[in-house]
Amino acid sequence: MSNLIKFDRTIEEFVNEFFGYNKPTTFYSTKGLTNVKENEKSYNLELLLPGYSKDETNVEINEDMLKISANVEDTNSKDTEKWTRKEFVKKSFVRTFSIPEDVDKENINADMKDGVLSIILNKKVEEKKQTKIKIM
Repeated sequence: MSNLIKFDRTIEEFVNEFFGYNKPTTFYSTKGLTNVKENEKSYNLELLLPGYSKDETNVEINEDMLKISANVEDTNSKDTEKWTRKEFVKKSFVRTFSIPEDVDKENINADMKDGVLSIILNKKVEEKKQTKIKIM
């Protein structure tokens, strides 16, 4: 990869992060705390979600978008205790990712362990066509 391509990619990432855009054809996140790994059979997505339980976390697919969200009540408004310092903040969030065309949307698995949400998006299995060749 040439320096020009690296530089263009860095500018593109900066602009996308500043304006909050997602790339339309691949997994892309405007925030950190996401790992995406691809192999020949699947895309493996990991999101770091410390403090969120699997019951609070939702994973949905709508057409070609993967939506990960958590809806958490605002506990600060109900807090009657006087805190000297309170740094634990748990808020609702929504993250969306474009799903590549080669993903089998009927074959997706999700698991949550130790604050890490793991989603396996299996790729479509292409049937290999067999062609008979006539011998002359």
